[in-house]
Amino acid sequence: METEHLRTQIQQKDAEVRMALETKPVEETEDKVIAASKFKFKRDMDMFRKLQSLKFTTSPQAQSEVQAIEMSKTSDALVIEFGFDLAHLAKSSRHYNLENNEDLKGFRRLVIAQKESEEKAEFERAQPSASIVSSLIAEGQLLGEPQYKKDGTMTFDYFLETSKVVIKYTHEQTAEGLAEHAIKRRAAIAAGNEEEFQKLVLATANWEQLTNTLIQANLYQALKVPKQVFEKSAQVYLMDPSKRTVYEEEIQALRDSLRERTIVELTREQVMDSVRKLEAAKFEAQKKMYEFVRSQRVAPQMINAVIKVEKLKADDHFFNETGIEEEDVEPSIKRLGLEEDEEFKAIIEEFKKQSDDFLASKKDETAAMMQKARAAQYAMEMKRKAQLDAQAKANEESKGAAAQ
Repeated sequence: METEHLRTQIQQKDAEVRMALETKPVEETEDKVIAASKFKFKRDMDMFRKLQSLKFTTSPQAQSEVQAIEMSKTSDALVIEFGFDLAHLAKSSRHYNLENNEDLKGFRRLVIAQKESEEKAEFERAQPSASIVSSLIAEGQLLGEPQYKKDGTMTFDYFLETSKVVIKYTHEQTAEGLAEHAIKRRAAIAAGNEEEFQKLVLATANWEQLTNTLIQANLYQALKVPKQVFEKSAQVYLMDPSKRTVYEEEIQALRDSLRERTIVELTREQVMDSVRKLEAAKFEAQKKMYEFVRSQRVAPQMINAVIKVEKLKADDHFFNETGIEEEDVEPSIKRLGLEEDEEFKAIIEEFKKQSDDFLASKKDETAAMMQKARAAQYAMEMKRKAQLDAQAKANEESKGAAAQ
């Protein structure tokens, strides 16, 4: 709401400045100015919808830049359609006192009611069911009283465990809808409709993020964890490369355990081709994330949302190109024992070197942070591999002892 209020203030100030600079006399009829005002108001609502679609993935500063661009487009559209720009429209509206025009006021009420109806529908689509909320709170309460540190954050373990509960019930609420969204996005790619695809990607990410936010709010409210404590905890832990790596490993393991569709077994050739394509996509996403993090100082939740958007795009293009779901690749790597395969290791090393070289070339704080994150992730992968190897060895020894 604060952002919308600020946006309204900016629009009003912009109109005042434009009118002050306008010197052309008002010669248009009142009816023409009313028609132009309705035209502008419709475009304002389209701009609002566009900004709403960016709310989870774009910083307030970048949104202001988008708004300025859209207002410039509206001014140009007015010139083409009516022969005058925004500045002249502002002056003409004052000239005819259209602020009190009943026709325009009725039109505005109608469009605003439509906007509010869209917002309500969006909220209701993301609202968790009563049974989800009940189960969510019951499971959260099993974790015991909230655990805090002296710096005003939750302990990392409590933050991680509550995050898992949120992810679990977000999955339960959204799994079916996400599958339906994927079908529509991939159809848009197949049809060559890039604009529709980008719009659907944002719609998917925003719906899932809003659902996650509402479930999160229900849980922390029930556990009596203040919003500012959660936000500070997320800021501290998700911007710390080592903690973030542990967090992502744990969350990914949870997501894997929640997967319901049957894994498709791939051939060695399919896996090698898939790994090369996925590593290339991961590298491109890393470069995009570097530019995003460097240019926009944003909260960790927004970084997560942008990562989600880029992953949706990459997974959809990968599926349409190969017919393979990204989540089927890793199980086949393990089933075929490819972690020690020389060709597999060469592909991983090739893209690791590209990533390291890219970050080393930047020589700034953002690159250093991302390099630390990558190093922490690599260390975690090695630890996880060692644990799996030890478990496999123990299983073999157990089988041998049983055979004797």
